[in-house]
Amino acid sequence: MTSDQVEFSTGWTCTAYIPNHEAAVKFLYYYPNGTLPDVMDREVRAKLQATFGLAVTDRPMDELRTKATPVIHEVVEETTQFFAERGVVITNLGIEGGFIYRDPSIMKTMVEVFNSEQQQNKEQALLEAQEISNKRLLAERQAEADGIKLVADAKQYEAQVAKDNLEFYVRLKQLEIEKERAAKWDGRYPVYYMPSGATAPDLMIQMPLPKLTAEK
Repeated sequence: MTSDQVEFSTGWTCTAYIPNHEAAVKFLYYYPNGTLPDVMDREVRAKLQATFGLAVTDRPMDELRTKATPVIHEVVEETTQFFAERGVVITNLGIEGGFIYRDPSIMKTMVEVFNSEQQQNKEQALLEAQEISNKRLLAERQAEADGIKLVADAKQYEAQVAKDNLEFYVRLKQLEIEKERAAKWDGRYPVYYMPSGATAPDLMIQMPLPKLTAEK
């Protein structure tokens, strides 16, 4: 029973042996009429129950569920040392099967609490993911707005320049048009041209060569 009056039990697994003649002498001194299986079933079991019971009495169940490892280490160390002095070397010792509560409703409540915590963690993860997505979308929209503002500012500046110095602005645009035309020119001259003062285009063609009269 824990400090908050929760009754529970747990299984233990244990293996042991008597390593040598000296250990056998100690074993027979403490247990003159016993065998190793009998000692493990009676003495080791009783020692485990007593040591583990004392270790958990001053701890609440919530603490024991989350910090059981130090308690188990304490029980294993004390039990192992106790029987080593009596010629029994314990090779493996630990709990198995987890905690079994005398009141079944405790386990039911624990399962409900666990499921609720998992659901809360899932919802929190979804909220965090949505928040990250919203921040990314907001950043994209802000970048788009900044780009639109830059274009608008450039257009406004261009209009102001044209207003303040129209001749300079017109000449600048002419240069831009000439630059664009030069970039697209493929190196060939046009087939049609418009002479100064002409009202219709004249076709640029080569003059035909004179025909030679064949001699009779």
